[in-house]
Amino acid sequence: MFYEEGIYVGYRYFDKQQIEPLFPFGFGLSYTTFEYVGCELAKSTMHSDEQFKVYVDVKNSGTRDGAEVVQIYYSQVDSSVDRPAKELFGFEKVMLQPGEIKRVEINMRASDLAFMILKAKIGK
Repeated sequence: MFYEEGIYVGYRYFDKQQIEPLFPFGFGLSYTTFEYVGCELAKSTMHSDEQFKVYVDVKNSGTRDGAEVVQIYYSQVDSSVDRPAKELFGFEKVMLQPGEIKRVEINMRASDLAFMILKAKIGK
């Protein structure tokens, strides 16, 4: 199947056209609120064949049990090829009781960022 949209499908299209979707990815009818307390990258340097982790602390700041979808995006500001404004890198759904804080761990591979890493090495 051929898509004329190329890489601009779903949220990538909305971002490019500056459209605010009615129900974005991860949207749910939760009757509570959430706070992102912190975000931490497990490594400051890595090799292309390694895995790394992103940690995010999520707090249910409301009064009811609820679920939140933590989403990690990346972007490349100056690219030599056409790229979306942001790209989904990973996500994880977490269930929380009122006042509860959980550390969400999202595993990633450095090779998933190969184009960005290669461009950074060439640019140096």
